[in-house]
Amino acid sequence: MAIKKYYSYCDKLVEDWLSPNFPSTDTYNNDFFLARNNKLKDPKYLDLMPELFFGDPDKNLAVMLNLNPGYGEKDQFSIGKNVVAKRLSKGYSSFAKSFPYLSDPLFHPDATDWWYRRERWIKEDILDGNPDGLHPFSIELCPWHSNSWNEALSGGLKDKRFLAFVENQVLPVISYASKHSTVGAVLSIGKVYCGLYESLGFECKRKWEPECKIQNWPQSPKTGKPKKVYFRYYYSEKYDIKAICIWLWGSNKTPSSSFKDIEQQILNSLKI
Repeated sequence: MAIKKYYSYCDKLVEDWLSPNFPSTDTYNNDFFLARNNKLKDPKYLDLMPELFFGDPDKNLAVMLNLNPGYGEKDQFSIGKNVVAKRLSKGYSSFAKSFPYLSDPLFHPDATDWWYRRERWIKEDILDGNPDGLHPFSIELCPWHSNSWNEALSGGLKDKRFLAFVENQVLPVISYASKHSTVGAVLSIGKVYCGLYESLGFECKRKWEPECKIQNWPQSPKTGKPKKVYFRYYYSEKYDIKAICIWLWGSNKTPSSSFKDIEQQILNSLKI
């Protein structure tokens, strides 16, 4: 039921976006992220296709919770309204289920590499090789493209309307999708998610960090000190969601392959 409801929400939002009357007054009144009185303000590129999710919630490698799609100068040539309208003729949910960034190399070549690196990280490092051909299931907190939503989110973690939106629209979906994934958990890249999970009532169950003096923790070749990579395991009993928050100091990249053994130890220890 949660997935069908979410599909309807996604299809309706993108249908409105395709309308020649978009954005209307109703858009600004009904869309939380575009409302003029919300606390999560930042410039948004409304000429680009909103990206709510990609992948199959019924069968996927892992769930990836993202902030929102970013912006690049070449986006308008791949995901502008006139370019993608035909692809969306059967509805956004039908289009997005195949994860076109990964399944169709011609969809948006300039963005494909970013997604491919994340998929490779899951397949080759976390799962130590996975030949089944599955893709991740990726969901965006905010569907609209922008450059600076990380900062906007940091200022809105106490916004009750935003947290209610996440609880109603996002958590039921990722709870379902993670139970139908190979990894069995939600993966989030960035420290900002720690604040989000805690604001939503998740409990931090365990930490794997340089200060924990974990055996065989990768060392920096320049300093000889433990690399600054952080892993935290959060759990929501209410939604039965296991989430792993991962961040590198000053970066939203995934850890290098030197953390492959650590990542597999984490998953094994959590019995995921």
